Amino acid sequence: MTNDRTSSLTHKKISTYVAAVAMIALALLFPFSVPSWKIILIGEILISIALATLVLTGSQKTTAAESAKPVKKEIIPPPADHVINLSSINDSEGFAQKSDQKTRLIDDTQASMIFNQTADSIIELVHQTVGGYSSFMYIYDYPEKSLVLQSFRSNSAVFSAKTRYSLDGMRGTQFFQTVIDKKEINLFEFSDIRPSALFYYEQQEKLSSLLLMPVIRRGTVLGVLGVDSKTSLAGIEKKIALLKKYAELIAESIQAIDALYIKNHLRRTSKALHHFSETLSLELSEEAILHQLAACVEEHIDFERLSLWVNTGQDDRYLLFAARGVNNFTEGFLSKLKDHVEGQAVIKKESIYIPQCDASLTQPMPEDIFSLYVCPISNFGNCFAVVVLEKNEPNAYNRFEREFVETLCNATAPALSRLRLNAHISSQSENDDQTRFDEKISDEICRAKRYATTFALLLVQCDTHSVKDAHGHDAEYFVLDKVSEILKNSIRQIDFAGRLSYDQFGAILIENNRKAAQDCAQRILKNIDRAKLQWNGYNMIVPIKVGIATYGEDGQDPASLIRAAEKASDQEDAPRQATQITLF
Repeated sequence: MTNDRTSSLTHKKISTYVAAVAMIALALLFPFSVPSWKIILIGEILISIALATLVLTGSQKTTAAESAKPVKKEIIPPPADHVINLSSINDSEGFAQKSDQKTRLIDDTQASMIFNQTADSIIELVHQTVGGYSSFMYIYDYPEKSLVLQSFRSNSAVFSAKTRYSLDGMRGTQFFQTVIDKKEINLFEFSDIRPSALFYYEQQEKLSSLLLMPVIRRGTVLGVLGVDSKTSLAGIEKKIALLKKYAELIAESIQAIDALYIKNHLRRTSKALHHFSETLSLELSEEAILHQLAACVEEHIDFERLSLWVNTGQDDRYLLFAARGVNNFTEGFLSKLKDHVEGQAVIKKESIYIPQCDASLTQPMPEDIFSLYVCPISNFGNCFAVVVLEKNEPNAYNRFEREFVETLCNATAPALSRLRLNAHISSQSENDDQTRFDEKISDEICRAKRYATTFALLLVQCDTHSVKDAHGHDAEYFVLDKVSEILKNSIRQIDFAGRLSYDQFGAILIENNRKAAQDCAQRILKNIDRAKLQWNGYNMIVPIKVGIATYGEDGQDPASLIRAAEKASDQEDAPRQATQITLF
């Protein structure tokens, strides 16, 4: 359609030009000597110009009319909004946690199947190749100090296939305890020892020897591989060598299972680190960040006891901020950590891992704690807090778990440092406001002396502790900002208002006496009472106290005037009102 319109316009223009040129050419063919022909020529030229103008004007009108018609356009939908809110994050995180629980269940099932098949096959080989009366494998449970039967083969009809046996008080367990403690293979000849019933036989068997081999991984005894016999084990050296090979196979199978767990654990911890970094990007308080840290460690790391000690900044004293598990102290306990391993981590500004320790190395703790990991939260030489993990088995934390905790602490330190810096800047700003306020009072004193006038000082004190305790710092900041805004809008333009401290404001009323200052104070309180401050749907009472001091009557310098106003705000006859502020 557009092409047809353009072609039509072009043809009209061409035909107009051709007609005009033809008429001019015909006129030029006549001689110019005849005066009448000159008149005719001029007339023809004028007529040609008029015709051309009419044609061009008509084409322009046609073009304008056609262009004014509505053109049908393709409607392209706007791109979808990719807005991420906290509710969607929480929902996805909840789904991820459920998915992780299923993954862990699959991991446990798969690991159990692999290890059971491996252990059964090896015990079968042991029974066939070593040639004992009974062949067995027990897993050693450190927390319970007991033996758990994993697999066995026996020629005895009275072999007891119970699941668990305690090492305390049961007959015949001292042989296993010796092997576990010494971490080495041992051959017990019952010809030299008074025969006794071993715990895994329901009745006494006449045995000649017992060969036990510890299954060791990373210095920790995981279990005991054993063979007993009613006759002496001939070629004992070869059989010991065989048992060593079988024990190594079991340890390697456990290591392969560990790799499966580590792979999935790394995937889960990677998600946790990403989510934790997103949390730190939000405007959280120092307490909220530390709570998030403790919760993240608790969710992904196994422990007997978790302690999070926060530096109070006073004489190297640390406050127990979070306590989880079997803890001897409650939250809020104060301690000096310098005499313990935690103190060494603070001084060195680096983590400390003790795979097997005793109670003398740290704070009083249960006697069965073996593994201790301490990670400081430090930045630019300042230690904000210390995370302590303890577990009741040796070498409990691998390097991936330790690196996960250390990464969390390294991410937390800059966030805490940023909060401290913001608090310092805010404090400096308040000090600057106090300085400017004092300077303004000094200027007014000079002016009052010069012109024999006076002025009044108002001191507005807000008690927002109940707001902070019930609803946090954000609600408190909101209330204070609104009070400051109302104060500035309640005084004249020639007056001066400023913030003297965190929850204290001041106003200088130029050439006002005490009566005018009292009227201004009542107006400020009334405006605060009328204000509708909205915060999360809660109603709160915020006490507001106003103290008044006038130059000449209550003081001659800034310090004395401020002291007089503070004293007046604490007196019963001072302007005072419990202002109800609606926050929702």
